[in-house]
Amino acid sequence: MTPLTLYIYSNNTDLHCISAFESIKQMIPNTPIQKLQRYRKFTFSFNETTTEKAQSHLSQLLDTSYDILNPNKESYYLDQLPRIKTTTSCSVDVLKQHTTDDNRLCQRLQFKYPTIPLQSLKQSITWTFIFSKKLSENDVNATYDQLILTTSRTSGLFVNPLFETASLYSIQNSTTQVNAKI
Repeated sequence: MTPLTLYIYSNNTDLHCISAFESIKQMIPNTPIQKLQRYRKFTFSFNETTTEKAQSHLSQLLDTSYDILNPNKESYYLDQLPRIKTTTSCSVDVLKQHTTDDNRLCQRLQFKYPTIPLQSLKQSITWTFIFSKKLSENDVNATYDQLILTTSRTSGLFVNPLFETASLYSIQNSTTQVNAKI
């Protein structure tokens, strides 16, 4: 089984991202967050032995189907997000707890493309926070606790605790990169 990760982003203005950034600025007036990026993340598992064959199948899916990506308005990165040349950034993965949508999409793709050995897929949203200054890991974790995790009606913006989970999986400083799971 060969897994591949696809990060899809909008070629044009991402209204979800703009709205979230404006909400952050209202919630924390002197926020160290300079920019916010949003990606739809798909993790595919193909019943193949090599990455090249799996990439070929993924390319075939992307070329012939609008179920995953609309090439007229979206582009993608394969396997990893680009390295951000800034002082500090972090990435947060927001995953739905119930995977019925993922299962339906996988079944639809398996039905439409029976020759492609797609075994499973997972969808999530990845938010990348780019900070205006260098922050310690503790400062990034405090921002994560304040902005991401919803603990009340006035705290947290990005995760509905009834249906979603979040994990802070990458903190990138200009000199180091830390992969962390919270």
